[in-house]
Amino acid sequence: VIILGLSVGLVLCILLGPRLETEFALEMPTLPEGDPLELAAWFNARESALDALKPGNAGRVDLFEGAEGQAPLALIYLHGFGASPGETAPLMEELAESMGAHLVVPRLRGHGFVEDRMGREASLQAWMEDTLEALALGHALGERVIVAGYSNGANLALLAQIYGPGTLRADGIILLAPNFLPADPAAGYLAWPWARYWIPRVFGQERIREPLNPKHEQYWSQTYATNALFPMMASVERLRQSSLAVIEVPVLLLYADEDRVVDISVMKERFETLGSPDKELRTITGVTDPQGHLIAGAAVSPETTTQVAEVMRTFILRHFNEDD
Repeated sequence: VIILGLSVGLVLCILLGPRLETEFALEMPTLPEGDPLELAAWFNARESALDALKPGNAGRVDLFEGAEGQAPLALIYLHGFGASPGETAPLMEELAESMGAHLVVPRLRGHGFVEDRMGREASLQAWMEDTLEALALGHALGERVIVAGYSNGANLALLAQIYGPGTLRADGIILLAPNFLPADPAAGYLAWPWARYWIPRVFGQERIREPLNPKHEQYWSQTYATNALFPMMASVERLRQSSLAVIEVPVLLLYADEDRVVDISVMKERFETLGSPDKELRTITGVTDPQGHLIAGAAVSPETTTQVAEVMRTFILRHFNEDD
């Protein structure tokens, strides 16, 4: 009886142990007063003041030169896990220029530094705060706001749309290879009880990858703490627990059939559950990323950048023509 009781107690201790922290508290972000020029200067100066950011990794606000004050459209780009604002450049820059839009590209907490800070600074709470601030900037800069999120950034865009303040919700969402579930089955271990304690010991304290080229080395964290994977998986798990039926704004989802980073079958299943009556699923061909995940950007898939920008532009014009 004693042995049985101890065994049951041990099993319960394991099963009921701490899991992923998927909760977050959202508050309306506070921006300084000012016109778009002043807001852009404030945001860009804050990022420029940070020490040890890799070149080109700072978050930024780019104002369209032809727009005086608030523009008809503001674009927001949320980069993926382990990347930085430059991961798909010049995709969003080309799109913003062609549409006369202001552009907000935040750097998610923990990303972009010469030495790894993801294990210390990254959290789902921090990333959601970064996302809401970007949305607040977008609404201050544009009459309409379109948010584009890449991979894990797509998760943040959807979570903000579901749980964020109504006044900060986007008018349209573009999902680029969204991370509804990683393709690697081992990612599921991150959601197991006590995983934060045993995964670094089993799989190592750091994740290290070889850069594909100088731009890939510049815009991605090639070495980062294994613990940084937990907030990434927390966004996946929180989104899994959430109903996408409440998403009613137009949605465009772009991906490549060769993608080996995210689970495409789950991506398609979750896309069908989106409540938007205006949703579009498109595949991009000719992607040169060896893993098929990055469908645009000079760093890994330069040949498809203009193609992706044009698909996004057509989607935005179809739903948000100024004559609407």
